[in-house]
Amino acid sequence: MRSHLEKIDELTHSFYEAATQPDLWPATLEKASSVFGADGGCLVSFPSSAVGAVWSPGLDDLAEPFFREGWHANNERLARAMPIRHRHAVMTESDLFTAEELDRHPFNAEFINVNGYRWGAGCFLSEVDGWSTAFTVERKAHRERYGHAEVEAMTMILPHMRIAAQVASRLALARGEGMLDAFEKMCCAALLITCTGKVHRYNRQTESYLNRDIRIVQGCLTTRHNESNAVLQRLIGGVLGMPNKAPAESEMLVTIGRRDPGKRPLFALGMPILGAAQDVFQHAKAMILLIDPDAQITPRELVLRHGFGLTPAETRVAMAMAGGVTVNDFADKHQIAVGTVRIQLKAIMAKTSTHRQADLLALMARLALIPEDSR
Repeated sequence: MRSHLEKIDELTHSFYEAATQPDLWPATLEKASSVFGADGGCLVSFPSSAVGAVWSPGLDDLAEPFFREGWHANNERLARAMPIRHRHAVMTESDLFTAEELDRHPFNAEFINVNGYRWGAGCFLSEVDGWSTAFTVERKAHRERYGHAEVEAMTMILPHMRIAAQVASRLALARGEGMLDAFEKMCCAALLITCTGKVHRYNRQTESYLNRDIRIVQGCLTTRHNESNAVLQRLIGGVLGMPNKAPAESEMLVTIGRRDPGKRPLFALGMPILGAAQDVFQHAKAMILLIDPDAQITPRELVLRHGFGLTPAETRVAMAMAGGVTVNDFADKHQIAVGTVRIQLKAIMAKTSTHRQADLLALMARLALIPEDSR
């Protein structure tokens, strides 16, 4: 039979494993419940657990009313634990409530107690961007409260749990940054949105539209065009409200009016981040993409010259065509004959194995997606 220290060691490894594979958190929390003699365990964010929460299967009966009845937005336990977290690394319900409050405080009387629970123990694991993540284990009312030995056991593993939480937070941030970078390489503006509708991060392409067509006001994405702002807010609210179902296309795409009336509207595409609802450390829950029909994206000269053997003159023609310049306009600008440009265009099409100018333009658009640091 394994000793308690062996179980603690196994739980430590499980925390590190779950940090890199978020789908393992429920099983890890179930193991933690067993080690600490609990009926269930959970990871919750604060000040609002809507940012993320994950729990062991044994805690389903408490997690369901936690969200349905709005206690996730008014978690009195964590609100009281936050100011004393530096004095008490691991806390129990008795550190947070008086004996009378355990019976009568609304959080306990109307939520914890009414669902058959009473005793809890927990600790804070991480603090990132103003959000904290806490680990708690719960016991039902008919069992004994947590004692000194169990608090000591949790204190023993706490440094490892905090390191695992740091790893999970950094990986979640890296995943978000990776998504932004991928769209940056596609010359597409992208913003990550938290569950509260705040802008979490955005890429450099987004800066082209900030304070021109869109704004970030008190952390929230808005538009300068009043009529467009209402539809954008509905888009964001709709995408954040559908983490577990695929939204209809009409719910994902809206148009945003431009500050410059001479430009065509932007298209805003919203999408939930898959798996974010189950990842307590992933603060970004949705992404908004801004698609600009007026953006002129051309492939790099190096791609055209080395990939297809275009001459410098042919490369200039190809890039001009990709940017929407006509044959006549190119000839006028460079003071050459239209026939010369047509000959160069014919050579370009032969080298790129395209047979119509529309095919060439489609190829140029695809080549424009090759990032600048590719070789």
